[in-house]
Amino acid sequence: AAVLGSLLTAALIVTVHSECPAPPRLESAQPREPLNGSELFLPGHKMEFVCRPGFGRKPYSSNILTCGEDGMWRGSSDMCTPKACTYPGEPAHGRLVLPAAFTLGSTVNFTCETGYRLIGHSEIECVVRNEVLRWSRDIPTCQAIPCAPPPEIANGQHSGVDKEHFEYGDSVTYRCHSPRWGQRPFSLVGEASIVCTTKDNLNGMWSSPAPECKVVSCEQPRVENGKLLGGYRPHYTFGDTVVFECDFRYSLSGSGASTCRDSDHWEPPLPLCQRSSCDDPPDVRNAVKARLAGNLFPVDTVITYECRQGHQFSTGEGTWNISCLQGFVWSEHPPPCERIPCPDPHIPNGQALHPWQVKEGYEYGDRLEVACTEGFVFKSRESSITLRCGSDGAWDPAVPECIPEPHCPKPDIPNGKEVDKSWGDYTVGARVRLECDEGFGLWGSESITCGADLSWQPALPFCDKVCGAPPQTPFGQHSGRGSRRFPYGAKVTYECAEGLSLIGEETLYCTSEDGENLTWSGAAPECR
Repeated sequence: AAVLGSLLTAALIVTVHSECPAPPRLESAQPREPLNGSELFLPGHKMEFVCRPGFGRKPYSSNILTCGEDGMWRGSSDMCTPKACTYPGEPAHGRLVLPAAFTLGSTVNFTCETGYRLIGHSEIECVVRNEVLRWSRDIPTCQAIPCAPPPEIANGQHSGVDKEHFEYGDSVTYRCHSPRWGQRPFSLVGEASIVCTTKDNLNGMWSSPAPECKVVSCEQPRVENGKLLGGYRPHYTFGDTVVFECDFRYSLSGSGASTCRDSDHWEPPLPLCQRSSCDDPPDVRNAVKARLAGNLFPVDTVITYECRQGHQFSTGEGTWNISCLQGFVWSEHPPPCERIPCPDPHIPNGQALHPWQVKEGYEYGDRLEVACTEGFVFKSRESSITLRCGSDGAWDPAVPECIPEPHCPKPDIPNGKEVDKSWGDYTVGARVRLECDEGFGLWGSESITCGADLSWQPALPFCDKVCGAPPQTPFGQHSGRGSRRFPYGAKVTYECAEGLSLIGEETLYCTSEDGENLTWSGAAPECR
């Protein structure tokens, strides 16, 4: 039992205190003493490290690893930091694409300005050579991108004839030679100026082909139903532009502007001016065009005619429509508007006052003054009425009716008679003057009027017997000289002129001797 306990104790000691293998390889550091890779190290063994080339000691960090009792190395592996290469510089007309740092293993790239190409490697790396930190190769250079000389052209030249080398951005301008006497001038066809440029940033090329100097002539531009707005010349050559406008009621089909091209043709082709509107709609007598908007009338435009007040078309309608057809003609010409007729205003017991107003047919606007024949009147009691033929074909006012004229009874009084009458019949308002026969006197008003109730106003008078005028006496007078009526019992008194004496009865009386006829009571007295 004692032997078994000793063996277990020894096994436990071996298990707890393990040896450490060689430490793992560090990227930035290595053991100061070289290792063969198979050594074992007891717990507590300290191993010193030194930085590899291109790395330096990290401040405040330990460079020692210690073997632990569990067989693992203790300590920080981050004991060295990479060193940095020097700033590599930039090529002329180029630039450095800056990295995060110039440390070992980092790379930098170079680019050239527009118009320059990179000669050399675009990328270099910070490396260790002979234990010294440096760049892997020299920085590249930037060379201007060259172009071949610009092409020569017939009948012209460019502005760079005195120059041998052409680089990116250089430009030349072409011009044509002046024509000889009697020749047409040359036109520069194409881009007058070309520029040295590039597509791949390596090889130069001109921005467009060289132009040509050639004689270009386009025909005189003419457009039917159109006119030239601008650009007129006796002769047209390359680049000349003309602008067209169509005549009224024609529309442009194509481009309004054309340019003379090197093909001796107008581009785009000259336009067409095509009919786009009917002419003005025809005028119609006594009609107006309703809601007419503008003076252009494309196909399917509808024009509505409305007759003026009191007029209508022969169909009896007040409106008429026409439309613009495909051939730009109107569908029809409407008939004129005629005055609306009114019926013949026949009035029984009535007549027209003025013969010149009488017509076989009456139309809108005609007037006719009418009156009733004798013994008839209008209900309105008007002596005449003027009728007007209205816009609706009816008379205004409506044709009146003549009715028998109401009148008062004939003013017959015994022993009396009419001596004056205001008009022919005894109608309302008529005035009559009466007087009595010889030997009779009028009692009441001698003038009477037919009232609205068809009675005489004032009431009819009557005639009663009277004495005649009192007998006259020379050189004297009686008291009744201002009176015309002397009824029974009336008396008159006589008096003589100054200086004369009255011989006989001073007073006479109206009396009757036979009970029927009246006479004065005696002869007149005498004045002596």
